[in-house]
Amino acid sequence: MSKKVELYLEDSLFDLLSSKAEARDITVLQYIPEVLSQHFAKELSVSEMSDFTEQLKTLKEAVLRYAIFLDEGKEFVLRNVPEYRDNTVISDSMRIRLARSINEAIKNDCSLSSVIERVFRNNGTPKLRGGAAVYKRKENSHE
Repeated sequence: MSKKVELYLEDSLFDLLSSKAEARDITVLQYIPEVLSQHFAKELSVSEMSDFTEQLKTLKEAVLRYAIFLDEGKEFVLRNVPEYRDNTVISDSMRIRLARSINEAIKNDCSLSSVIERVFRNNGTPKLRGGAAVYKRKENSHE
């Protein structure tokens, strides 16, 4: 279960967080829970961490299955993947962490990056749809 918090930050702190979040192609609102989770990782329950690991493994497999059946060059966001969209068990903060981890996996995990890539605009900025990263099935990827 996630809780909503209203937070006021000094301009200098917000600018620092914004810079770090932008470097990861996420918003400050997505970055703050990530930083706090990392900071308090030792205090978080082991079951929550193992649940995240299991959810991420399942989601990676689901994203790959979803992308394989798309036409080459077809764009999508994680909300198009039923296992992500329809998962009512995970919290909002875990959903954000999963999306961030999938984005990293698409950059670095050969099983995903051979089939899926992040979409960028002509000016080189990452393409977003409703605040979500846009991906596409790679051209000439025959999995």
